[in-house]
Formats: sequence, structure tokens, C-alpha cells
Amino acid sequence: MVKQSWKDVPTDGGPQAQPLPPGWYQMVIERSSLELSKSEGAGRMISMMLRIDPNVHPDYANRCAFTRLCWEHQKQTPREIAMRQLSQIVHSIPRLAETLEFDPEEPEDLIGETLMVRLKVTPAKGDFEARND
Repeated sequence: MVKQSWKDVPTDGGPQAQPLPPGWYQMVIERSSLELSKSEGAGRMISMMLRIDPNVHPDYANRCAFTRLCWEHQKQTPREIAMRQLSQIVHSIPRLAETLEFDPEEPEDLIGETLMVRLKVTPAKGDFEARND
């Protein structure tokens, strides 16, 4: 195996991708798993990565969105937000919308599903760059 020299490779992360314009996008769930939050008391969450469908939105091929649903948070408000978002996901996937049954303990069942996702843009603030929500 040939060793790679890393001395000339920048470590600053390079330019950040600009957020996607606000709007509706057809996306595919590529990753969905249960994770334990690093914040104490936040419990488990469903972590998801969604990729834009390049056949529908070729200008944004390979762009992704990420979400974390804190459905076991110790505080009621984050739990309610996560449950509403999870309900919206279940209702928007035809296979699940037939029965409206989904087990949050098995989020990997969502992998490969296609749904419409509305993205918003949160403007840059302080040290944080603009991002999609």
C-alpha cells in the first residue's frame, strides 16, 4: 500500500455548501437509526439522512438533509415536536399511510422510502452559517 502525504491537504473543511432554496423536495430516506443523545436527559432519538431524488431535482443531485427526532426526551415540548414530525413522515409515505402504523423502535424500516420534504432556511447568526431546517 502506498502512503498518502497529507501535508498539503487543507484541514479547515473548505467552503460550505449553500443551503438549498426553501421549498418542497422529493427525497429518499437513506439512513434512519436510533441513537442515544449526547445531551443528558434527552433520551433516544431517531436520526435520519434524506437525499434529494436526482430524477426529480437534477440541479440538487446528491444534496442531503438531516433530522433528529427526540421522541424520548425528558421534556414534553421536544417530545411533542418529534411526535408531530414522525406523524407527518408516516402520513407522507404511501405504504405506511395505509395503516398509519409505525414502530419507532425500528426506524430502519423507513430506509428507501420516498417522501416530499419542505425545507426552510435559517439565516446565518453569529458564528453559525445559514442552514436548512
